[in-house]
Amino acid sequence: MTSSRIVLTALTAIIAKIYSKSVCYMGHTLTQEIVDIYEFPAVDKLLKARDKYQVTIGDMHANAAKLLFACCKHGFIDITQDDYNQFIKLYHKETLTAEDIKSFKEIIARIKVFPEAKESLLRLIGDLLTDRGQNDYFILKLLEVLVDNGVPVEILISNHDAEFIRCLEQGLGFDKIILEKSQGKSAVKLQELIQKGLVTREEIISLYNKCIKPNLKALSYSFNDNQDKLTIYSHGPIGLKNIEYMAKRLGVPYLGDEPILIAKTIDAINEKFSEYVSQNKLSELLDVHHVPQDAINGRQPIDPEKFPFAHLIWNRKTDDLVRPHHIYFVHGHHMESDSYRNVFNLDNILGKMKTVHNGQYNVLYSKEVSKLRDIATQVSGLIKTKSASLLRKSQEKVVDKLLVQREIAAELAQGKLLTNDAASFMNQEDLIEKIATIISTPRPQPVAYQPSIVKGAFTAFYDSYIKDYYGQFLSVKDGLGNLFRHRPQAVN
Repeated sequence: MTSSRIVLTALTAIIAKIYSKSVCYMGHTLTQEIVDIYEFPAVDKLLKARDKYQVTIGDMHANAAKLLFACCKHGFIDITQDDYNQFIKLYHKETLTAEDIKSFKEIIARIKVFPEAKESLLRLIGDLLTDRGQNDYFILKLLEVLVDNGVPVEILISNHDAEFIRCLEQGLGFDKIILEKSQGKSAVKLQELIQKGLVTREEIISLYNKCIKPNLKALSYSFNDNQDKLTIYSHGPIGLKNIEYMAKRLGVPYLGDEPILIAKTIDAINEKFSEYVSQNKLSELLDVHHVPQDAINGRQPIDPEKFPFAHLIWNRKTDDLVRPHHIYFVHGHHMESDSYRNVFNLDNILGKMKTVHNGQYNVLYSKEVSKLRDIATQVSGLIKTKSASLLRKSQEKVVDKLLVQREIAAELAQGKLLTNDAASFMNQEDLIEKIATIISTPRPQPVAYQPSIVKGAFTAFYDSYIKDYYGQFLSVKDGLGNLFRHRPQAVN
């Protein structure tokens, strides 16, 4: 290492200590620190990948050095310092040889994955490919290490990745992009490798099918442990209306603005979205080629209702977004948009060019879950919150079956899972069937809502509640829960 490099490294370390900061928000820790992604990082024990924790990284700018740095810093991968330095050295090269590719593959083969990383989640906000980085081959092979070793990865669809996918789906060279060549340099360099015979297009398609396709999503979400605080993740900045427009475009219902209902809507959107991905028709859904060029370039707004998915990946306008304070929103894509209150912007210039390797590194580290709990464990709060009242009624021998059913129907209606005339359902079986149908509106995995489970829970509740005049009230396991009683609280 040269003396100037030593001095620069020392200065970076000093600046990092001065300017690094971490701010906690409920289940999230937003960390911003000064780093040099070309320097081998120690594993950050406070931000390490482990069970029940998620790591969300902002725009990658197709910079494999940034992805390597993040994977090392957060304890996803185990790589020697020598191999890290050799990786960076190869990444710097403008023209790669067959020997370089051989050395690179040997480094990749030696990388190990920490066991705890398999219990975590790495969420990538996007721009992994076809951006200003050196070569998409590096990114794809590094992703392969994670996927092959069982690390859960989520990739959110983004404008730069969409260009890579369009070229792949349409059988075009990866350099046939609508972006300026400098803005998609990593794909241009990948195409050079293919043309030189150093890698094959078939290998690239195979890597895409293995590493990108199964992990690509339109949107993502997470909940805190209590499942009463929702966080929504997207590439570009969005609000609730944008989710509604995406649902409409895909022909799925927008279930409402309650956090759990938003999550169920996002699951439905991602399910339909994945069908386009698997059929190699994602470019058709994104519909970018019909969006006016001035809108793509930011000189005019993109119509969010007419082009909901193009808006998702290209939008930079935030003034009219519906982003209520009780929901967190996490995005990238727009460096000029600040993080504030309930909005986290993870994008910045770090890694955007080969020369921009020093700077602020943004990461959101979260103790969150990204799957709604099974209905059997969700339905608990209603009985708990009403226990005192109902036990009192039990002691008073309230046995009016019609009154009981009216009261329960009204309570459930407050959770907005029944229609407004819910209280008019007098027949026990009709009410049970209605609730089961609504809650179990088809939502495949990961949401484990099954009609038989729901009906079983409600039947057991009514058997105890009505037939035995509340006597078996406390025996209904966990009860009917927070799902119906949820009322989000605004964040000040």
